Amino acid sequence: MKSAFRRAAPVSKKKISGVTLLLYAALLAALTGVLSLEADSVYVFIDDPHDWNSVLAAIFEKKDGALLSGDAEAIKSLYVPGELNSRWAAEAEIKRADYIKDWSARQGLKFTGINSTVAIKRVRKVGRGYAFFAVVSTAYTYSYEDQPEISNLFRIGTYHSIDLIPGGEENSWLISREWYLDPFQDSLNRKTLADDGIRRFVLSQSPRDLSGLSARRKKAVEYADRWAGAASGGGNGYAYNKKYPDYNGRGGDCSNYVSQILHESGFKTTYGWNYGGDSATRSWCNAAGLQGYLVYSGKARVIAKGTYNEVYKSAYKLAPGDVIAYQEKGKVVHMAFVSAQDSKGYPLVNTHTTDRYHVPWDLGWNDSDIKYILMKVNYPE
Repeated sequence: MKSAFRRAAPVSKKKISGVTLLLYAALLAALTGVLSLEADSVYVFIDDPHDWNSVLAAIFEKKDGALLSGDAEAIKSLYVPGELNSRWAAEAEIKRADYIKDWSARQGLKFTGINSTVAIKRVRKVGRGYAFFAVVSTAYTYSYEDQPEISNLFRIGTYHSIDLIPGGEENSWLISREWYLDPFQDSLNRKTLADDGIRRFVLSQSPRDLSGLSARRKKAVEYADRWAGAASGGGNGYAYNKKYPDYNGRGGDCSNYVSQILHESGFKTTYGWNYGGDSATRSWCNAAGLQGYLVYSGKARVIAKGTYNEVYKSAYKLAPGDVIAYQEKGKVVHMAFVSAQDSKGYPLVNTHTTDRYHVPWDLGWNDSDIKYILMKVNYPE
C-alpha cells in the first residue's frame, strides 16, 4: 500500500514519495515494540507531575469538536502561532474539516459525533516541552438527512508523533509539531465533491439483505473486525495479529491484512501466495500483486473498474467479504476489505496502515486521479 503518512502540512505527492516516506518508516520503526503494550501503558518520568492521559484527552476532545463543527479558529487555537511546523499542522487539520464537510454534503448525511480515545505509548522530555507517541482510535457517528433517528458508526485509527509545549495560561498546552498516518491524505487537495445526483442516489438506497451471507464470509468479517488495529476499539490493545508479519514501515500492511483475512476464512496458501516468519510473497503483501493474484487465480472477479462516478452504483453489489483495490495513476496502491454496510446499504471497509473499521469505502480516496477496482470474492465451499 502507498503510505498515507504525512507531516500535518500541505505537501506535494512528489515529496510524499521521497522524504516523507523515510519519516513514515522512522515513525513506524519507533513505534515497533511499543504498540504491543496494554492500551493504558504510559512512559513518564518518575518526577513528572503531569497527568498526560488527561492532557492529551483534553486536546483531542477539542480537536474532535473543532473538526465536527468545521471551526477553523478553534483548530488554530490548539497550535503555536508563528511557528512553521505548527502552522502547517493547523492548516492540514482545517483542510480535513473542509473535506469532511464536502464529503458528507455529497452523501446527504451529517456527522453527529467525533470522539477519540488516546493510548499513550511513549513520552519523553524534549527541549521546551514533551514528545509523545500515541495510538488514537477515533469514532465517527453520522446520520442520513432523511433518517436522523438512525446512527451509523465507524472508527479510524491513527498513529501520532506529537510535541506539546506550555501554553500562555497555567496548565495549558499547545501542539508545536504533529506527524501521523492521515486517512484523508489522498483527498486534501481535492476538487469539489458537490454532486446532487450522487446524493439523491445514495439517499434512495436501503440496506441489502445479508441473511444469506455464507459462513466463510462471516468468518472473514469476524477476523477483520477483531484485528483492525488502532481502529478496533482496543480489545486487542490496538495490536495486529502477531501470527503474521507486520509490513508497517515496509510499504504498508493493507494487502498483508486482506491476505490474512482470506486465509483465515478458508483460502489455502499456495507457492506464490504465502507468508512465513517475517516475510511474505509479493502476491500476499503487495497491493498490485494481491489484486492480480486474486483475479488471475479465480479467487475473485472484477465487477467494475473506474472513477468514483463510474463505479459508485456498482459498489452496492458488494457484500461483506468482498475486496476493493484503489488505483492511482494506473497503479494499484491500496487494498480494502468490505466488512459491513450502513443504514443506506453503502459498503463499509476495514483496512490496515491507516487502520479503518467499518468506514465508507471511498472516504479519504477522492482525488481526481483515483480509480477503484471492485471485486467479488469466490469463497471456497
